Amino acid sequence: MSTTLSFNMISPTFILKLEDCRAQPRILQLMTNNLRISIFIAATAAYWGSLYTYVPLLSPYAEHLGAGLTMVGFIVSAYGFSQLLLRVPIGILSDKLGKRRMFMILGGVSSLLAALGIAFTTSPAYLLVFRALSGVAASMWVAYTVLFASYFPAGKTANSMGIMLAVSSSAQLLASWGGSWLAELYGWHAAFQAAVVLAALAVALASLVTDNSAPRQQTLRFSELLGMGKSPQLLMVSILAAFSQYLQFATVHGFTPSFATDVLGATKSQLGLLTLVSTIPTAIASLLGGTWLTKHLPEKLLVIGGFILAGAAALIIPMTSSMPILYVTQVIGGVGRGILFPVLMARSIQTVAPERKATAMGFFQSIYALGMTVGPAVSGILGQIWGIQSVFISAGCIGLIAALLATRALRKSKPAPKAATVTH
Repeated sequence: MSTTLSFNMISPTFILKLEDCRAQPRILQLMTNNLRISIFIAATAAYWGSLYTYVPLLSPYAEHLGAGLTMVGFIVSAYGFSQLLLRVPIGILSDKLGKRRMFMILGGVSSLLAALGIAFTTSPAYLLVFRALSGVAASMWVAYTVLFASYFPAGKTANSMGIMLAVSSSAQLLASWGGSWLAELYGWHAAFQAAVVLAALAVALASLVTDNSAPRQQTLRFSELLGMGKSPQLLMVSILAAFSQYLQFATVHGFTPSFATDVLGATKSQLGLLTLVSTIPTAIASLLGGTWLTKHLPEKLLVIGGFILAGAAALIIPMTSSMPILYVTQVIGGVGRGILFPVLMARSIQTVAPERKATAMGFFQSIYALGMTVGPAVSGILGQIWGIQSVFISAGCIGLIAALLATRALRKSKPAPKAATVTH
């Protein structure tokens, strides 16, 4: 009797302890998942911060070292050229090996070496080499996105990409602004040194990231990638995206900072603000363009209107006589680029079979990287021959030509899937 009574008295406590034990693994799993996501986000922020700390200063700094406009154009385009060559092969190799973390670490190391090189070089030629190396670092972004998506259930992929885009955009904005202020207070090299610190932090954090990917049985073949060009719609939206990247890398990430310093006498801190007033409207317009606007306006109209705005903003720059007016042109151009690019990105996979959507996106990214490469290089040559004003006139004409091309090339299609907002 006493034994039975004793057992009955302690059994509820015993059962509660058993339930606690069963609950603990779930709690620990949740805590572990939150921790690895937090580490990953911190690594991503440090990675993009290290690549963008000195971007607003790069063109003026190249001129400071004695580079002509042609050389400045090649230095800026080297970043896109590396990605043009490497982004797809890195994606294929990463899929084949089933390893992502090693590419994240390699991206941080590449960014670290690039920042060190830029900080210590006094030669525009070496500046070109190290800028190309920063493009190698940016090419590793594909590994970041794929690995982070693997942390989430299949139905939450869009959520994971939204987090990644928000983190990368925020890091780029803060790094550009902060690097410019550091350069204003302590000189050019302060921004490069900050990039070195952030890159080292990115390497350290990436080494702590959990790599839970597995090798894929089938990987993308180059023949399959090239075959995607047979789709007229995919080819056309890819070409239009290349025009968009031409505009952006010839102006915002290219010669707009040079115009601001050489013609308007902008300070280093004003260069950081110049980047902010361009990038923030782009991010907001991208969000609206990929969601609300596509529900209320025809996609073709958004693309055409976006190119007209971006082209007109570039054409106004040569007539600009003060920094406030230049800021206004950057807002206008940023809105234009923001509303058109999500539509083009969605169109790239809209008419493609589900099993070929990744291949189509790879083709799309490869083609638009041409604009990142050709835009600054051609603009630099034009600027060297006819003056820096010709850079913006030519870029503006590219925008208007692209708008005209879009009126004829974009067919009416079914509503696009939810579009991504920003690409790197």
